[in-house]
Amino acid sequence: MSLDNFHLLPAAQQEAILNGPALAPPPGVIPNLDNPPNSNTLALAVGISCICVSTIAVVLGTYSKLRLMKNLHIEDFIAFAGYALSIGFAYCSLSIVGGVGYSVHQWNIRVRDISSILYATHVGAELYATLMLSFTAAILLEWTRIFVPRGTRGSLYWTCHILVWVNIVFYTAVLIAGNVFCKPFAKLWDKTLPGTCRNGREAEDVASGSFNLTSHLVILFLAQRNIWRLHLKTRKKLGVALIFAVGIFACIAAGFRLAASIQLLHSADVTYHISNVALWCHVEITCAILVFYLPILPTVFRRWAPVIQATSSNCFSSTETKDSNNPTWRTSSSQPPSAQRHTIPVIQPESTDADTWELTTYSRLPDHIRYPPAAILRTTDFTVVEEHGSEENIPQIHQFQNPWNQHYI
Repeated sequence: MSLDNFHLLPAAQQEAILNGPALAPPPGVIPNLDNPPNSNTLALAVGISCICVSTIAVVLGTYSKLRLMKNLHIEDFIAFAGYALSIGFAYCSLSIVGGVGYSVHQWNIRVRDISSILYATHVGAELYATLMLSFTAAILLEWTRIFVPRGTRGSLYWTCHILVWVNIVFYTAVLIAGNVFCKPFAKLWDKTLPGTCRNGREAEDVASGSFNLTSHLVILFLAQRNIWRLHLKTRKKLGVALIFAVGIFACIAAGFRLAASIQLLHSADVTYHISNVALWCHVEITCAILVFYLPILPTVFRRWAPVIQATSSNCFSSTETKDSNNPTWRTSSSQPPSAQRHTIPVIQPESTDADTWELTTYSRLPDHIRYPPAAILRTTDFTVVEEHGSEENIPQIHQFQNPWNQHYI
């Protein structure tokens, strides 16, 4: 409904309009202004899940870059700024849950309550445009660092930098256009104010969705094209390609977001369709965060895997316990202590020039231990118990210091 002349109406009529539905209901439909049906549960599930997944990816990725690689680049700061903006977007989006509710038809909302949804939508749209620009630029800059040999500037280098500047120009135009549709500025969300608004805000959402989908497809193509050109075995190429294939989900989310924007363009029920756009924006943002941080996460898992495996497995095949009533030592197995096998985990390379390492268990220290270069080995002091057949039957304990009880770097 149009509220262009609202300020000219008498106070009693203004109050009646503010307490009435924000949109004329379809024929035969009675507005439910007090307890309208909504999708708050779905919105909370999607929003909280996306925040948790994004936060885990950011924490692990930042840990890997700070503690393991000990190196940060400009794209890391850009991506972290985008993550901070995504938290702001989530707050704007989920604030609707505490208000009128998610996916509520506009005829079930009072006119006085519509401004809160429009304000959250406007701020969320500004944050979305900024953070998508941040992650797109960060991803492209990171891929120039990954796939472009140092000191060279080939086709991939220039393609990524051109895409970065195209995104900067496009999203700058989107941010400017999104703030000049109405005069005065506050009429963007408060339609009862005197002033004018131009049409085309919904068309801007469709243009933004189309651009995002195209940008995601181009980035996905660039990654897969360069992965399959690497001089690696097919199995390793497939593994790397699967890591970068998370961009497929970003394309799918962008496609559904574009479809929701088209429905919003052709419908007067703004509050219902804008909720669908916001939900798919949540998923798209999460996928963009994963596209940036997921390639670095295997470094964390490779670092932690030997530690977790060595901790969870017993370094000794039997556990020795002392009987309080008998001074002799007994074990959990039927074999005497001298016959117990002591297994020691040793990290051994698959080959002399291998990049990966496997955890091998030996029943004794091998004659020739090959330590991997640039690795830290965890060694353990152990105690050997010998039981003598004397009348007193008192065990004698000999303490041995592991000769390799130091860190090799």
